This record gives sequence, structure tokens and C-alpha cells, in this order.
Amino acid sequence: MQKVLIIRLSSLGDILQCLISADLIKQEWPQAKIHWLVKKDFSSSLNASLSIDELHVFDKKTGLIAFVRLVWNLRKQNFTHVYDAHSNLRSHIASWILCLSTNKISFLRRSKQRFKRWLLFTWHYNLLPTPFRGAKSFTAPLEKWGLSDSVWPKSHITIYASDKIRNLIQHKNFILLAPSAAWDLKKWPQDYWKKLIKLCDKYFFVIVGGPQDHFCQEIANSSPSNSINLSGQLNWQETFEAVNEASLVISGDTGVLHMADYIQKPTLAIIGPTAFGYPSSPSSITLEVPLPCRPCTKDGRGKCKNNTFKKCLIDITPEIVRDKINETMA
Repeated sequence: MQKVLIIRLSSLGDILQCLISADLIKQEWPQAKIHWLVKKDFSSSLNASLSIDELHVFDKKTGLIAFVRLVWNLRKQNFTHVYDAHSNLRSHIASWILCLSTNKISFLRRSKQRFKRWLLFTWHYNLLPTPFRGAKSFTAPLEKWGLSDSVWPKSHITIYASDKIRNLIQHKNFILLAPSAAWDLKKWPQDYWKKLIKLCDKYFFVIVGGPQDHFCQEIANSSPSNSINLSGQLNWQETFEAVNEASLVISGDTGVLHMADYIQKPTLAIIGPTAFGYPSSPSSITLEVPLPCRPCTKDGRGKCKNNTFKKCLIDITPEIVRDKINETMA
């Protein structure tokens, strides 16, 4: 029987994109036991997974020595397979300690292809897949174990709407909007969100975001009859529940997008300057504008290089998104 350890320590979006790897392993090796090594800050995002048999959680605040001690104790698990899906200093240390104990471990590492990334963002010379689908990049290395993602695996997760979600969202059919993002460069314009919900007055919209996203209330105020703002009111688990209850999700390159993509929720992904935020599920549709300056950033950090600020997002008009909503909801 296979006993697999997946090492993906952070962050939320990457963990959600990597989670399909556990489902693929479980799909191909039903008897396998799958363990996951993760940071404490992101462990709750994995609690609902039915593919993961055991989580090993470490707190970054306890320091490197505590991390080494945790990994050293993991040798007792006698893993047959180890997949380093992170490829940073900590994951390299963990892999070295685990594989040092025995030569019987089958080891894989997901390459971050740093040289190709440097060519892309420094010289705009692209040798990476286009579009770069994050979840696919996590399942591709598993081919060396004889696991193929030619048939995209179903998400193996249990999500139930809590009483809090049902009380806050009293509409059976609603569209969930995620207007925020960690970096301004990949945010669809605020006025576009306002115009969109006005154009689509036959639908009801639920807006999610963090406690710092005060502009979400302004979006809801622009059309209060068919929208509600829940930004700052939900933790990540409750946001996951809201995504699961929605009829459709509209999001930029954010954690919400990867939540919806993972559970194969019908999704419209508004992709602008970033290179690695593309969804992978067949249920997701990407809205983008082909420009020679795209992509210009890994995750939204940096400056717009086009003469028209954020032209890659400006040219995705509310009317375009409205038409795609009508098509999808039909």
C-alpha cells in the first residue's frame, strides 16, 4: 500500500491548486494513505478534504529547529512516496531529512522553473505553457508515478453550508462576486463591478472579501436591491461554503477563484496582468484580452507597462461579462 506525503506549506491559492493532486492520487490509488505537511495558517483550508488522511501542521513562529524536529519525527511514518510541491528552503530540508532515512522512498519535486520565469518577466521571452494553469502544474509531475490527469479528477471534499451562511444568504440562486485581490494591479475596476450588478438586475449578487475591503460596500450600495456585501464577515471556511452554494462565481486571480475552480463550480475568471492565476477545471471560463505586454507580473506586484493603465482589465467591459453571465446561467 502506498503512503504518500505531500509537502505544500503555503499559501492559500497554491494549496487549493495543489489539492487536486491529492484527489488524483486517491483516484488512481484508492487504498493509498495521503498525508500533507502545511503551515498552521493554512491548515484549515485542508480540513474538508476527503483525500487527505492526516495533516502535519507546523507553526512558523516556533522557528526552524521546531520544524526540523517535526520532520525528523515524520520519518517514523515510513512514507513510500514524497512529493515536494513547494520547492523552497523548508521543503528542501524536509525532503532531505525524509529521504536520508531510506532509499526506498519514491521522491518527486515540482519545479518552479525559475529561469523560465526570469526570462518571461525580465525579457518577455516565454518558454512556459500558455496559458499557465496552476492546478495542472501540480498534477503534471505525478506522471512519473504513473498517474495521469488526462481525465480531470473530481474534487473529493465535503462542504456544508452552516446556519450562519444560510441566514446571511437567503437566496437559493445567487452569483458570488470576489472583487478584491492582494495587489491592486490585478483588480478589475470598482466602477465596472458597480455597473455589472446594475446591468444584471435580474440576478442576485453576494459580494465577499476581507475586512479591509471597504470598497465592497460601495459596490453593494450602488444596487442594494439585488446585492449584499459580506466582506469581512466570513472566514475562509465560510467563504468556501458560500462559493459552494453559489450558482456562478466571478473573480479575478484570487483565492476565491481557486476555491471555485477546485470544486468545479461554474466560474468566470477575469485574468489581467498575472501569469499563473489561470483556472484548470473544465467548468471555468477565462475572460482575458490578448496584449503583447501580458503577462507582466507573477502575482500582481509591480507596475503596469502599458500606456493605458491596466488596459488588460479595462478592455474586459461589464457588457462582456454580462453577456457571459447570461450565457452561463442559461
